Amino acid sequence: MLPGEWRPLHAQFRATLLAVRDAVAGLPVAVVHGDAWPGNVVVTGTGEVVLIDWANGGLGLPIVDLGCCLLECHLDAGRPEAWHMSPDPGLIAAVLDGYTRWRRLDDAERAALADGIRFAAAYIGAIHFERALMGGVAGPAMDARLGRLRNRIAVSQAIADLAARHLGAR
Repeated sequence: MLPGEWRPLHAQFRATLLAVRDAVAGLPVAVVHGDAWPGNVVVTGTGEVVLIDWANGGLGLPIVDLGCCLLECHLDAGRPEAWHMSPDPGLIAAVLDGYTRWRRLDDAERAALADGIRFAAAYIGAIHFERALMGGVAGPAMDARLGRLRNRIAVSQAIADLAARHLGAR
């Protein structure tokens, strides 16, 4: 049912979801935010960064939560037109420095980091594909969604590589 031009992206989504599924038994579970991105952050007057909007919070895989944050930290909540991202080593370092002040990644999480970063894009992408196929969504809106998803998948490995280097430097 998938249009031919969607199949490579679908294959990447599937590979990511299956990799996380296969790794889950060896990964820790904890309370996670579930939607960590700049739109759900408030900086207090003292400079403390606080996550808000815990509607998606609950028990989950911290590596997927961190992965989403590492990818989505590149978005500018005030400029959705600029939602195509390029890896920024400074942003990646800032997220990891803040995260690892409270929690260290174990070896299994380090091994799953790239898939953890891709997971949110793969999950959302699968939902977009289903809605498009079921509801006949097409045209410029779907093309824009696909463009954003392709961008997230394309930059995820570079973000994972920068994150691994930063974590290794500790």
